[in-house]
Amino acid sequence: MPANSNPNTDPESIDPAPVPGPNLGRTSLRQLASELGLSLGTVSKALNARPGVSHATAQRVRETAQRLGYVPDRYASVLRRGSTRHIGILVNQLGDPYYIGLLRQAQTAAREAGFDLSFDVYDQQNEHAERFFDEMLARRADGLILIAIDVSADNPSPAYQRVLQEKLPIVMIGLTGEQPQANVSSLDCDRVNGLIDMTNVMIEMGHKHFGIVMAESPDLSTNVRLIGIRTAVKQAGLPDQAVERISYPLLSPDALTQSIIKFFQRDAPRPTVLFCSNDVVAIMTMSALDQLGINVPGDVSVIGFNNIDLAQYVRPSLTTVSQAHHEFGRRAVRHLLDRIADPEVPAQHLVLPTEIVMRQSTAPPK
Repeated sequence: MPANSNPNTDPESIDPAPVPGPNLGRTSLRQLASELGLSLGTVSKALNARPGVSHATAQRVRETAQRLGYVPDRYASVLRRGSTRHIGILVNQLGDPYYIGLLRQAQTAAREAGFDLSFDVYDQQNEHAERFFDEMLARRADGLILIAIDVSADNPSPAYQRVLQEKLPIVMIGLTGEQPQANVSSLDCDRVNGLIDMTNVMIEMGHKHFGIVMAESPDLSTNVRLIGIRTAVKQAGLPDQAVERISYPLLSPDALTQSIIKFFQRDAPRPTVLFCSNDVVAIMTMSALDQLGINVPGDVSVIGFNNIDLAQYVRPSLTTVSQAHHEFGRRAVRHLLDRIADPEVPAQHLVLPTEIVMRQSTAPPK
């Protein structure tokens, strides 16, 4: 089913409706620049969202290009071959602002290139993924973007295999696990080293007992984060028992709260720092600790992952591992369009660095 009918989405912030189709052959880049009274370089920068052009000028260029029916040459050739101008996105879930941000970026980049975009939500249901892949094949989509979707060998999908057989261009964001298929591009952040670095900072602060808040059935990215934390702990000469896991049922915020409460009410030494699978989980964890009268960071430090906008506004503000997610959606669409325009463009596997963001939710242990 098309995800623009999903009741959980905000139609004002994510609107996957198609844009008006271009009129091929009527307007060249030179004609567009002449109409605007701008140089070819300025118009090119504006159309490709490159630096060096003011927001007002870029907006004027895009509006004029749409009015005149301008389409970049590398995409116009694709459209003349009978392209549907359609990109499909399958996203893991929409409960985390991180995913909504990716969709916004992808939508903007697709529309700027004259492509429409639709999305569906996986929500851990394999039949959703199967239906999505079959629908995209039936609609003759030009390419797909998979956001945090597990299509590894351990989680086979017959419909996904059909997509691969059709040689449909695919870009995966996150959850790449092992190296994906040769014709599938991937875009991810360096979770392992990001968590190693953050764990080392906590060890230098004096922390020696760590908790990891994660789902009972973790995805590949969560397992990778676990590897990073355990690696740093081992390198510091601390025992395996220094790391404890606090599990909660997937997609159940109430169960997460109850798991935190149950863990901290037990008669056992407590971790002095909690690593959470993402920023939303970290914020809910801080709320659960507050219900118990446990002070953050006085009694327990809390760390998130992703650095969503909300992380800086909660109190205490959230220490987190930041990834370049503000670039992911746009980069994925641009590369996908390159591969749609030229099937000979090779798949790329890009891993972007992470950054430690220290805020108020962490402190040395008592």
